[in-house]
Amino acid sequence: MSAGLFAIETPAGSRQATSRGAGALAGVEDGGSLAGNLPNIGKGDIMKSGAVVRLLALCVALGWIAAACSAPVVAPESKAQITLNPAAGKKGAAIAIEGKGFQSGEVIDITLDLGGGHLVGLGTQKVEEIKADASGAFKVDSGIPVNAKPGTYKVTAEGNKGSKAQAQLLVQ
Repeated sequence: MSAGLFAIETPAGSRQATSRGAGALAGVEDGGSLAGNLPNIGKGDIMKSGAVVRLLALCVALGWIAAACSAPVVAPESKAQITLNPAAGKKGAAIAIEGKGFQSGEVIDITLDLGGGHLVGLGTQKVEEIKADASGAFKVDSGIPVNAKPGTYKVTAEGNKGSKAQAQLLVQ
């Protein structure tokens, strides 16, 4: 006994393909027809179950392939860390930013988020770019921006190879 698709009469008078489980085909031998069991359906409206099963299997396989190909690529978890020294100070005060766990040779952007989409670059006053050394570390001198109001802010160091680290800066 096998499952298949068959055509049915809809209220609007058009025919549509409908699936049925094996129980709907009880007593129908492989290659048989359900036309005799259903009103207003001719033998030409019935699809052979073997072809339907093969088509369904192909659709399922292609769906799995498409799902596998569209799966997001996840970068390995970053072990990057940054330290601010000191982690608190008044606007205009000097701070040192040290990082470790970045990838060798990674170019790093350091920003201070002042809120409202206002990002300020840090650490590039004396260098054109910040680059991790062979061990994935860096150290740069910077300062707390003079336009920073008292509060706690997020400092982010993000590398061009996917490493990312954050630290908090308290402006007094």
